[in-house]
Amino acid sequence: MPDRIALNRRSFIISGAAGAAASTTSTAWAQQSDPFAGAALFADVRHYADLGDHRTASEADHRTSEWLADELSRAGLKASLSPFSCQQFNLRAHRLAVNGQEIESFPLWWPMATGPQAVSAPLAAANAPDLAGKLAFVAMGPVRGASVLPGDAVGQAVTAAARKQASGLVIATRSPAGELVALNAMSGLSPWPIPVLLVGGREEARLTEAARTATPASLLIDGELDYKARAYETIGELERGPARVVISTPSSGWFRCAGERGPGIALWLALARWAVRRPDGPSLTFVASSGHELESLGIRHFAAHGAPPPDDVRTWLHLGAGIATWDYEFGPAGARRLNRPSPARRLITNEPGYVPILARHFENLPDLAPTLSAQPGGEMILMAREGYRVWGFAGGSAFHHMPGDLPERITGPELLEPVAHAIARALAEIGGI
Repeated sequence: MPDRIALNRRSFIISGAAGAAASTTSTAWAQQSDPFAGAALFADVRHYADLGDHRTASEADHRTSEWLADELSRAGLKASLSPFSCQQFNLRAHRLAVNGQEIESFPLWWPMATGPQAVSAPLAAANAPDLAGKLAFVAMGPVRGASVLPGDAVGQAVTAAARKQASGLVIATRSPAGELVALNAMSGLSPWPIPVLLVGGREEARLTEAARTATPASLLIDGELDYKARAYETIGELERGPARVVISTPSSGWFRCAGERGPGIALWLALARWAVRRPDGPSLTFVASSGHELESLGIRHFAAHGAPPPDDVRTWLHLGAGIATWDYEFGPAGARRLNRPSPARRLITNEPGYVPILARHFENLPDLAPTLSAQPGGEMILMAREGYRVWGFAGGSAFHHMPGDLPERITGPELLEPVAHAIARALAEIGGI
């Protein structure tokens, strides 16, 4: 088992004003009588988002791990940070400007850096026969945020532009929201052969016309690859006996991740505060893992080096993406929030005996009727393959992997509270808590 940074104090000094405010305020919520109150849960979602963009091994990611460990310690668990090393690109600055007007953008991982000076060149369609000395443009989609590989459609577009000697590539990521969609990356791959920036699908028409007229553009990606970056699994433990329940959630992502990660983070903390108050029950292991957007590096590291054996685990609950988010519709007038949860959220298990239990406890949330699968979604696939009896959530939301995945826009107390109570009821029965 890797060395862990044990927490012997009741709290950390968390870097930055946002981190300090998050720790103080969420601790006040933790002292409320009902950890599953919607307002308390939403407060933790907001604090999580306020810590910054949650990219693995970033300062905001470290602040997040520290804050979560501090909250576990305050709740009464033995908290520690388990470090792991990873490849990461340290992004200092990025920018796309077309005819002098800046357009919201984000690099495609793993980025090829331009250095501190932008590459300036006319924009051209990526299907042009000759792209030498030009910045290529292509629109692709629909894009769902899956990991990019050299042989898939996105990878092929980059390779084709590089073969035509393009100075860089701009990809419009089509999605109903029209916003740019960041794409996950597999750790260990080399940088792309040319600099690549992603933009939202709403920019497609403008950039198509700019490419047709060879409009001047500039592209900047400043940063460097770090092969020894450090990230953490936040671990909380409560020892009560040989039987054990594991409760996990990812803690990292590309941007603020209020809908993607926020509900899982808030529910994870609430379950920790609730479980320690129970008079008896199994031993508990809580784990929040960085590295999610890099092919789930953290949870894979935990499974290989820190997880209890499957035979010792009564059940594993995983709190994945999009657990409690609003549904949206998109049209010419823009985005309109609907008064219903996102249909993208799913409740899944690989254990047939759990299905009737989950169906009973989630009967008031009909969109969360449990699904039985030997290969449950998200990170639960790993747990199932390792032989654990797992249940939990996977899915997305209207702003999954987008900069606009923000608290007030994507979730709220009225969505979070009923899910929290249903999870607690099911966990009490399945896990014996």
